[in-house]
Amino acid sequence: MRVSRNFVSILTFSVFLTAAFETTVSAGRYKDFKVIKTKILGVHESSVLSQLAFKSGLDFWSLPRNGKNAILLCEPQQAEEIFKELTRLELRPEILTEDVSREIAEERFKIDQINSAKLKVANWENFMTLDEINQYMDEVVANYSNIVSELEIGTTTEGRATRVLHISTGPGKPAIFINGAIHAREWIGPPVAMYAINQLTEFYDQNSAILNSVDFYIAPVVNPDGYVFSWEQDRFWRKTRSLNDLNCLGVDANRNFDWQWAPDNDMCSLVYPGTAPASEPEIQGLQSFLQEHTEITFYVDLHSFGQACL
Repeated sequence: MRVSRNFVSILTFSVFLTAAFETTVSAGRYKDFKVIKTKILGVHESSVLSQLAFKSGLDFWSLPRNGKNAILLCEPQQAEEIFKELTRLELRPEILTEDVSREIAEERFKIDQINSAKLKVANWENFMTLDEINQYMDEVVANYSNIVSELEIGTTTEGRATRVLHISTGPGKPAIFINGAIHAREWIGPPVAMYAINQLTEFYDQNSAILNSVDFYIAPVVNPDGYVFSWEQDRFWRKTRSLNDLNCLGVDANRNFDWQWAPDNDMCSLVYPGTAPASEPEIQGLQSFLQEHTEITFYVDLHSFGQACL
């Protein structure tokens, strides 16, 4: 049976993060924030800029890598200084966005127009809230109970379940695990994961060769607390929502696994790895699940903007 080219492609390649949108609260938070892009970096330039990124705590949307542009978000009071420093380093900085809040508000307006024009159903043309994602997962379990079952692999700091759909035609096969939104603001991950669910269930006849050979475990959102917060409060929230101290919340869940974990005392950092390996309940549950299910031989972690396949 021929496998859908779109289905294979969407699992193989990461997707650029599209323009952001969010509520007026989130848009106002980013008034006059700027997005800056450098030229394509060489080996030395990427090393120098990586050191700057580490020391400054800047929000790099695309990290400094050889052969790539670096793209970063700057607060208004930082922008001029950062632009000068990048110019001094001969990195030819370019301002891509003068006021991020306008982009957030504009995209929110567009998405509201889409929602008002038709019934709000799961589709791949739009981002979805956690409630909408959960509703879609419930419908899939109900409609395709012959091949789909649901698992909960943990509970978050704020009491939300981390939900996984197991898609299988029978035991004894290797499995692929796919998750999205380990970084809360990367909203394109869940629709990609849900597209995979859709292709494996609704279009089972076209893709039966896949399920006859391999099982799938798919978790559209593995950082649900952060994902909800990115919708309701801060469009660019990245971390979990655990309490570090009175001023700083959250851990970079992607850096919290018990693998090459490295300590960091800056609890406010966007890449803060937590107090210890697997300190976050989200990662405790995910890591334990992966270790227990030895049939899982391939793990796809969906990220966006940086064009990285992890």
